[in-house]
Amino acid sequence: MNIDFDKIKYNYDDDVLELIRNNIEYCTENIHYLKSLGFDNSEEIFEKFALIFIENPDEFKEKMNKFINKIGSDYIEILNNNMELWFDLF
Repeated sequence: MNIDFDKIKYNYDDDVLELIRNNIEYCTENIHYLKSLGFDNSEEIFEKFALIFIENPDEFKEKMNKFINKIGSDYIEILNNNMELWFDLF
């Protein structure tokens, strides 16, 4: 996994970076879950929307699955073409 923390720092303040550091296990597991769903840009998604990854992995998976069901079978294409939809996840 190759995360650019400078990009995260550009979007968020030091408090969020500290929150990520304190919850890196959750973040890592949730990034891996996105990869398992077929997202080849999961690190980029994390860098832009880091706050949604700071969640218990079971809860993240449940929310992600509901979100995918809402969007439909073309969820990867839809979410990659409209990254702002990630805000709707949480």
